[in-house]
Amino acid sequence: MATRTTVFRNTGVLTRAAAQGKTVKFTYTDATGKVSKRTIVASEAIPTPKNPAAVIFRGVENGLNLRSFRSDRVLRARIVE
Repeated sequence: MATRTTVFRNTGVLTRAAAQGKTVKFTYTDATGKVSKRTIVASEAIPTPKNPAAVIFRGVENGLNLRSFRSDRVLRARIVE
C-alpha cells in the first residue's frame, strides 16, 4: 500500500487527469499485492466513502477495456503529455 503522502499526491494527479481526459502512467498494487505498470486514458474520479483522501478512478486501458483502480493502491502516477 502507498503511504498517506503518496495517496494525497497520486489522488491529485489522477483527479486532474480524469478532469482533463489525459493519459496516465502508474504503478499499481492489486488486492493480492501483485505490482503492475499501467497506462490508461482517465475518464472519471469518484470519491471513496471509506477513505476521503482516495478516489476510484476509471479509464480506458489498451484502447478497449474500461478499468477501475483505487488511488490508495497507486505507488506512483504521472500524466503523460
